[in-house]
Amino acid sequence: MLMSVGTDLVSVGRVGSITKAHFFTEVELASSAQSDAHFAGILAAKEAFVKAVKTGFGRIRPLDISVLKESNGAPYLVLSPKIRDEFAHLSFDVSISHEGLFATAVVIAFAK
Repeated sequence: MLMSVGTDLVSVGRVGSITKAHFFTEVELASSAQSDAHFAGILAAKEAFVKAVKTGFGRIRPLDISVLKESNGAPYLVLSPKIRDEFAHLSFDVSISHEGLFATAVVIAFAK
């Protein structure tokens, strides 16, 4: 059953002005795709997640959410132990796209 949807749009240029270690996990930073467009997509997915779960950033931090890729390139979310139990009753689908100066992401939360 669909619970909620979150979406976000991030300017690729915004990523160049942030401290990446405050927003991206070590696994994300070690990714082979190091472009600002790649990181903008990850940031958009994290922001879409907090919108889908209706918390916003605050108690949940960007480092509590990892955006990783399946072998086929499809993105998926991994939650930190700090927040994993709170959202254990939900599963999430994520889609990321970037074109030119912008990246967008949608996160859909489903009841398990």
